[in-house]
Amino acid sequence: MSPVKNTSTTAFVVANANSLLQQAKEAIVAMNAAEARSRKSMAKMVASFVEMGEAYLNIEQVTSAIDAECVKHGIEPVNLDNEKWKGKNPNVYLPMMSIIDGTWRDVTNSTTGKPVKNADGSVKKKWARNRSFEKYASVIRFFVSNGIGHDKVVDILTGDDCIPIEGFEKGVKPRISDIVAADTVQQKGARRKTTIWTEEAQTAVSVFEPVAKFKVGDDALKLLHVSNGYAAVIVHIENGELSILFNSGLEGDALYRVINKQVKSLNDGSDAAIQEAA
Repeated sequence: MSPVKNTSTTAFVVANANSLLQQAKEAIVAMNAAEARSRKSMAKMVASFVEMGEAYLNIEQVTSAIDAECVKHGIEPVNLDNEKWKGKNPNVYLPMMSIIDGTWRDVTNSTTGKPVKNADGSVKKKWARNRSFEKYASVIRFFVSNGIGHDKVVDILTGDDCIPIEGFEKGVKPRISDIVAADTVQQKGARRKTTIWTEEAQTAVSVFEPVAKFKVGDDALKLLHVSNGYAAVIVHIENGELSILFNSGLEGDALYRVINKQVKSLNDGSDAAIQEAA
């Protein structure tokens, strides 16, 4: 990665990339704890993200170490020297935020549903990122691009005063949604929107066994929003006749999020049953 270095004079108190990643992960744990769900804990979490972003942009060793960690997780770092990014404006912090939170999941064959094995016989794993943290890549870029150090983030996000930013007459409200929107305006680009039915989605859906199978005509299929062979609908059964009452209109990742929520419920139920049996 070789972005233009930030000219901010923000002082870094950085040991190494691992400590920054660990600090960010601990901030997430604190944020998720029931007793810590507050505006201040959220602000501290964001401050740790911004601190990591500052170091990633300005300290070569941290950049290399975090990029290497991204590769280990199957996430491609953004290298602005690469021809593929020519004429584009990618968020260099997005890969970093993709490894902050998530789980390693078994890779299963999309046809058989059986685990895929490595050469040594172990089950192949794939990193499933927590996409809810992707928005913070825009938040990091906003603070770093505007020369606002991580040491000021907590006060800003816990206060009520708008953030004075050039080009925004009334400033930017100290809320995550407003900051993300302001970053989008400053970068003059649309927010990232994934519409592809990913391999991760197909893997998640493979755990379901068909309840029943029916032949469906082409005319009926045209009325459904189908994404890679899947659709979310509500059906009604009466007198032996099945009627499709509601077509959700969900496609791609939006459809996957609904299915993945159910997959998580199945996994949690399975884990609970195992613990109870033990």
